[in-house]
Amino acid sequence: MAVKFCFLLFALFAPLAFARTLDIYVIDVEGGKAMLVRGPSGESMLIDAGWPGETERGRVVKPHDRDTKRILQALREAGVQQLDYMVVTHYDTDHVENVAQLTAQLPRPVRTFVDHGAPFFRGRPPTERMQAYMAVRDKGAYRAVKAGDRIPMQGVEVRVVSSAQQMLPAPEGSPANALCAGYTPPASWNDENAASLGLLFTYGRFRMLDLGDLLKAEEFDLMCPVNRVGTVDLFMAGAHGMDISNSPVLVHALRPRVAITNNGARKGNSPAAWKVLAGSPGIEDIWQLHFTVAQKENNPPENFVANLEEVNCRGYWIKVAAQADGSFEVTNARNGFRKKYAARP
Repeated sequence: MAVKFCFLLFALFAPLAFARTLDIYVIDVEGGKAMLVRGPSGESMLIDAGWPGETERGRVVKPHDRDTKRILQALREAGVQQLDYMVVTHYDTDHVENVAQLTAQLPRPVRTFVDHGAPFFRGRPPTERMQAYMAVRDKGAYRAVKAGDRIPMQGVEVRVVSSAQQMLPAPEGSPANALCAGYTPPASWNDENAASLGLLFTYGRFRMLDLGDLLKAEEFDLMCPVNRVGTVDLFMAGAHGMDISNSPVLVHALRPRVAITNNGARKGNSPAAWKVLAGSPGIEDIWQLHFTVAQKENNPPENFVANLEEVNCRGYWIKVAAQADGSFEVTNARNGFRKKYAARP
């Protein structure tokens, strides 16, 4: 009887071992991309894997494992022992070419790899590290997703809103986006940035959008003539906060309360993109992984910046913990500064 009672207690309280929050670690890979998402059930997803080393003209000239170490540290902090999903938004060096090195050091294999499918290389052959990613990916479970697909994650809806230059079909009743009138987007580059995988996370009333490096032309396709996404609480600034992304027809229609920019000290967070983010209706704060050296006036207060140094950077992350009621808290790992955001009415 006692054994049965203990078993019932375990069954009831075992789920409490996992956080009841949707936890997001925006990992500093110094101008690349790596973001860890752990759902309330404990399922995990890593979106991109940072740099494989120092590069020149898109080629790795000095390999290093800096970003691998930072990602592994974030996994330990989050209590993740096995990645359920390794998502690659697109095949640029700072997003995909460290995947093979990272997965070789994981304690357990990745359960499922996810990407947008065939590469958009414009005639260039895949690099050796890109081929290494595909070799690792193709040994396990793999899924190429299309716009409109869902990636199953217990307790969280993960919807694909863009993939391989295709956009989420407009849901019935999607509102017209008045910001589209008179706006002409620049021509698409038709490259890997344009093909970026974009994901909308919904946890109860909390919503977060991450579009990778999606370009302005594709942002226009996603948001015009109707807004196919709606509004969000948290927006991961596109393309490291560069002006090739973050058009007002997207950002201002999303009406995010908070934006986080995964920039480097000298990459991203351009003046034009900063102006769009800072001028978005309802924006409360912008958080950044790095202090922008070249444009010092385009930085939030230091408490909202994870890394202040340009050299000998410690690689502090920004963490978001979201509740199902729509409230969330953002924490700066550098100094422990945190700010709570109440649920929207």
